[in-house]
Amino acid sequence: GVETVVVEQMDRVGQGNSSRNSEVIHGGLYYGATPLKERWCLEGKALLYDYCERRGIAHARCGKLVVATSSSQLDRLEALRRNATRAGVEVRMLRGDEVASIEPEVSCVAALESPSTGVVDSHALMESLRAEAEAHGAVVALQSRVVEVVGAT
Repeated sequence: GVETVVVEQMDRVGQGNSSRNSEVIHGGLYYGATPLKERWCLEGKALLYDYCERRGIAHARCGKLVVATSSSQLDRLEALRRNATRAGVEVRMLRGDEVASIEPEVSCVAALESPSTGVVDSHALMESLRAEAEAHGAVVALQSRVVEVVGAT
């Protein structure tokens, strides 16, 4: 048979690099030049929101504003809007006064709103993934290290 062992160097899952991420669920605005990364981002975003909902993991679809603080940045903001729209990402261009009504402390000439960008409790997510792996027969080996892999095919 096949066994799955998750090797974790720390005494809890996700205490290394995973615990230092921004906890952002990316909207998929920036990956136009890399189609595979774009596809994975958009599919992963949908799967992650669904997983969090089903497993009761704290998350929020809080949105994101990409702002242009001067008119010289408007062309870049428009290019980002076109790229996002082409990829099927929901975005909306806002005037500076519209942004001020949403975020009074932000001063800009325009902004691109990405309502599907969000945040997730990464520690709760990692604990849920650990529990699910164990429920499906995986062994999580804490305070362990891989020192050599032999006979891998």
